[in-house]
Amino acid sequence: MTGGGASQLTSGAGFGHHPWMGDRPRQFDLFEDRPPTAPDGGPASPLLRPDTLSDDEVLHLLPDAVMQDAVLLCGLVVERRLGDRALPALDRLWRRFRGFGRERPEPEQEALVETLARIGTIGATDMLAGIVAAADFPPPLLPAALRAALHTGLRLPRGFAGPLLGNADPRVRELAVRLGQFGRPDIAAIEELIGDTHRPVRRAAAIALGRLGRASARPVLLEELYRDPTSEIVTGLAGIADDDIAVHLGRCAESHPALAQAVAAVLEEMETALSLKIARRVRLGPARRPN
Repeated sequence: MTGGGASQLTSGAGFGHHPWMGDRPRQFDLFEDRPPTAPDGGPASPLLRPDTLSDDEVLHLLPDAVMQDAVLLCGLVVERRLGDRALPALDRLWRRFRGFGRERPEPEQEALVETLARIGTIGATDMLAGIVAAADFPPPLLPAALRAALHTGLRLPRGFAGPLLGNADPRVRELAVRLGQFGRPDIAAIEELIGDTHRPVRRAAAIALGRLGRASARPVLLEELYRDPTSEIVTGLAGIADDDIAVHLGRCAESHPALAQAVAAVLEEMETALSLKIARRVRLGPARRPN
């Protein structure tokens, strides 16, 4: 988690009023190459020269900037670490785009929510929480907003996040599962996603369930351990580990040395005779093992 800690979106702030079911899938891409547009229909200004702008000028220009300039200025806010100083300007920029992005998110909107996530302070996270909770939040912006929420460790109330597990967009389902680690997960809903037709959703659901100690995660986690192992997969298996899984983890450590230390730690925590034996072999590494 970044910044000063996770924020909590509270109930009664517009949750349950967003028409998110059936949103058109769209790949999140903050710096997408699109023709410049602006809510007022005005033309884009000539490209700004970042090296000529002071920090105060960046903040002064940001609220009224058109697309190309707004994305550039948001990048400068992060690059120059302007932090909470930029929040009033970002708030004005967001208010200017209310009512827009109903068919697809505006690049300015995507840039803004990602900027808040990258700032990562309590103030920025609180502002992000308010944006996501607003009744007029544009549905197509949801994947970008959930990515930002995940980056900041934003807590989503169960009544808000739960329905997202059944969203038509697989990106939203995956992110909703991953965000469950910051709140009270809907275990029954996550269990249903183990059979999801989209692999990233299945993978995220299995990791979450493994961490919760649910044996239903075992088949997917073992499949992913051999297909595309990561520290998250190892952590998921740690919650349901037995001696059979210990053997699989040991094989993974041999094939993927970058994960060896994470695997060894899981095996040592199991504290069985077999897991400790495998952990010692993993710690030694192939070069130091006796012939």
